[in-house]
Amino acid sequence: RTRPTFVRCIKPNAAKAPLLLHAGMVDHQLRCSGVYAAVKIAQAGYPSRISFLDFATRYRMLVRGSHVKTLEEAREQSRSILLDFCSDSSLYQLGKHKIFMKGGVLARLEEVLSHHLTDAAALLQGSVRRRRTSSMKAWRRAAEELEAQGRPPGAH
Repeated sequence: RTRPTFVRCIKPNAAKAPLLLHAGMVDHQLRCSGVYAAVKIAQAGYPSRISFLDFATRYRMLVRGSHVKTLEEAREQSRSILLDFCSDSSLYQLGKHKIFMKGGVLARLEEVLSHHLTDAAALLQGSVRRRRTSSMKAWRRAAEELEAQGRPPGAH
């Protein structure tokens, strides 16, 4: 994510009238103020930045990592995640405290994480359903045994 530190005021029309937009004038202002150039530079560079600790915490389940406590642990776990899920090392750079990623890398990691969480949820649901079913069967068998023990001989 980029964090602009400046604000550009763009006039929508020469008369400054409300609800009137002159596209050519807006385009000219954006071009002259350098907004288009700044966007192009951000797209060519590394617009996504995230600290090692935040990255490792968010994506640790992709590599069965434990909770990290130090910057060095976070850096190593982050490097491991990126090596596993981002085959092209030119799409990211590791700084002193942050990872710098080109456009699309973070979105791809979010997609992988979403699939991973969906698979984990399905596995957990299946396990709970199996236990619930086996538990219900056990209760049913116990009830049938109690019921059978409570009947006099020959009664059905």
